[in-house]
Amino acid sequence: MAHINISKTDIAKEQLEHAITLYLSRENLVCAITLAGAAEEILGCHCREQGKASSLDRHKDECCDLYNHLKSSYPPFQHLPTLEQKDSNDFVNQRNKTKNELKHYELTTGLTDPIEVNLERDARQLIRPESVAPDKWQYVLPTRRTDVGRPQ
Repeated sequence: MAHINISKTDIAKEQLEHAITLYLSRENLVCAITLAGAAEEILGCHCREQGKASSLDRHKDECCDLYNHLKSSYPPFQHLPTLEQKDSNDFVNQRNKTKNELKHYELTTGLTDPIEVNLERDARQLIRPESVAPDKWQYVLPTRRTDVGRPQ
């Protein structure tokens, strides 16, 4: 095979196109998650380089805002500790939990131990339009499938 030159954004586009196809067909949700996660990482770096928030940054900010709102507005939550920056990374770790479990070996689980995941939910979360930078969503949609919208 000949060598080619391909940009990182083109790589992310191809990964996301295949992830969307796999998700919509329910053919292989494990691959849909890992492909969408890889695309999200590339597009997230691209967004940050342009001074824009990535989908992961927006997710973390929304979770922090909700936490702070609940803590300040509802008596049952007022006992919660103040949210520190390091604690806000817990939101990121939780969001990336399945993606990371699918692509990394963990000493705590081993190779043959089963992991508990919700493939449908986690694939949907990574592939939904809000998970991709808003200005990139039309760009990454498969050109042969113009009817693709937000997965149900």
